[in-house]
Amino acid sequence: MKTDPMVEYMLKRASLTSAQLDTYLIDRSIFDEKVGLKVKTLMRDRGPVSKGAFLHTLKQAQENLHRSIYTLILLEYLGLLEEEATVRLLQIGSLLKNIKKDLLEEKIQEVFGAIEVIIRKISGKK
Repeated sequence: MKTDPMVEYMLKRASLTSAQLDTYLIDRSIFDEKVGLKVKTLMRDRGPVSKGAFLHTLKQAQENLHRSIYTLILLEYLGLLEEEATVRLLQIGSLLKNIKKDLLEEKIQEVFGAIEVIIRKISGKK
């Protein structure tokens, strides 16, 4: 996670902390496997944490994601997002996932700038 400049860039602007994203990724990536909580607590990027800390951080991540999704739905419902804005946001995420292996270092800043322009336009932030 720390070596992916796209993750670093977006995480600084997201409603999740680094620890929350790390915990959520661990929980989701081995969701179907029979891995105990103790093993999950050892997988954190910054080292092992207690079971309580892992579960607390996971709950925070889930709540932040839950609230973020409701925020998008609310804005769409109230007509505060341009038509198809949420679809475009999902397309941006999908496009980035597909090109991340081929993206040259010098183009990353260009991509960041384009993302910022799109998000500012959608959010009305100047």
